[in-house]
Formats: sequence, structure tokens, C-alpha cells
Amino acid sequence: MRSLGRPKRVAIVLGAGGPVGHAFHAGVLRALEAEEGFDPRQARLIVGTSAGAQVGALLRAGLSSHDLFARAVGSPMSAEGAAIADCFRRPCFGTPRRWGWPSSPRYLLSTVARPWRVRLGMIAAATLPVGTVDLTGLAEGLRQRFKTWPTAGFWVCAANLDTGRRVLFGRADAPVTDVGTAVAASSAVPTLCRPIEVAGARYIDGGMLSTHHADALADADIDEIVISSPLSRFIGLRGAVRRSAARLQTAGRRVRCFEPDAEVASAIGYNVMDAGRGPEVARTAFEMVRRAAG
Repeated sequence: MRSLGRPKRVAIVLGAGGPVGHAFHAGVLRALEAEEGFDPRQARLIVGTSAGAQVGALLRAGLSSHDLFARAVGSPMSAEGAAIADCFRRPCFGTPRRWGWPSSPRYLLSTVARPWRVRLGMIAAATLPVGTVDLTGLAEGLRQRFKTWPTAGFWVCAANLDTGRRVLFGRADAPVTDVGTAVAASSAVPTLCRPIEVAGARYIDGGMLSTHHADALADADIDEIVISSPLSRFIGLRGAVRRSAARLQTAGRRVRCFEPDAEVASAIGYNVMDAGRGPEVARTAFEMVRRAAG
């Protein structure tokens, strides 16, 4: 594994992946700091989707990779880390709704007129009923920590439920909102959670458009990009991440992509919402990166 070499401008892309994705990010980031001295809090830009947005918010709140990992595996955190992590209120997702009206007839109708813009994830999200889980607690906890948007770069990826368009909260061209609302929007899993409203529009989990959104960095003022992609555990999603990485490399960026190996994939299993797998996922992801560094 090639060292970061301490470039001046590093971006971290933290992909979607539910509770086990959260743990995967913790293992990857802890190993990078342990092996290379790279503190993820010093990244020039963090791009987070769903679970990645949650981890990104904790980093921007000041949580160290050591405490992030300790939290993931159930070990004691530092007093400072525990105080920071207290702002994060993990949502209890429960059971998806199986019956009900489609959540976005508007999006479904738009696909008839513009079929070339169809995204399978958005079709599924628009067809399924609106979920019942309220993410107010998650949003409010982060609002208490973040009185304003972080001065260091932080983009939170979500999808407009009715148009299918991507929004990168925290970027200049995005609707203005607070960190808690943005992270809740990015975490609003269709048929589990209620969409989050921002400026009159409804937003859902950005993973419905892309599991990682690394392509958003095409024009960013960045030297090197670190992609943590837990959903690459699923073969059908692996190619999209690698294509994005290849395009960024062609554009002159140095890209390092961390994807689950066989051992980590086994730890993740097939249910990314199974929080009980988190400690094993974090530990195996940590060892995967350490082996690559050896």
C-alpha cells in the first residue's frame, strides 16, 4: 500500500453502508492513522453519504480515529471523544413498510418523459411507501454540536425524492441547512425513514443515486482522494466505485480505494443494517488495511 506521502490537499470519500458501513469506515481510518500517521480530521474535504455522512460529521466534530474505532468495537473512549460522540444519536430503523402509496408519484411520472435519466435506486425509492422512522433525534443531536457549518470542507450527499437530483449539502450551490438536517437527509433510507424537508423539497438517502459520490470531486482542488467503500462487498456495486476512481486518476488525481476483502466481506454479511456485526467489521477492516501496509 502506497503511503499518502502527506500531500497538502487530501479528500476523504466515505460511502454508504448502514451500521456495518459505519464500522468499516472506523476500521479503515484508524488503520491509516496507525500505519501512516494520517489524521482524517485534517482532510481538506470530506464527502459523506448516509453512514459515511454520519462518520464525516463525527470527524468534523473533532472525534479522533482512535475514539471512532473504540466506539465501533465497544472499547472505552477518551473523555473528550465520549463527549463528542454523545452528539450522535444512532437511529433505530426497525422494520420497513411493505404497504402504502408510492412515496413519489412525481418522480415516477418524470421517468416516462425522460427515461434516459432513470436510476434504479430512485425508481425503487419512489415506488416504495414512505417510511415511519423519524430522524429528528439524529438531526437534533448534531445541531447541538454544530452551531454553524464546519469551516473545513464537508459535503453531505442526499437525493431529491421528487426530482431524482443529487444535492451536496455544504457545497456553495446547495440549499442552505444545518449539519444535523443534512446528515439526517442523507441517512433517510427509503421505506424505513421519513424523507427530510429542506427549503420545501424532500430528501432521502444519497445512496439511492450512488454508494460513494466520488465523482463529485472531479473539479475539486484536491491532490489525493481516499475512498472508503463498504458496499463494494457486493459485486454489482464494485464496478461503479472503480470506474469513478479510474476517471479521477485520468484527471490527474491520486486515488486510493479501500474495499472489503474476503474476510471483511464475510464479517459484513448480507444485511448492512445489522449493527451487531459492527465490532467484527471494524476489526477486520483495520487488519485488512494494516496487512496492505505491511
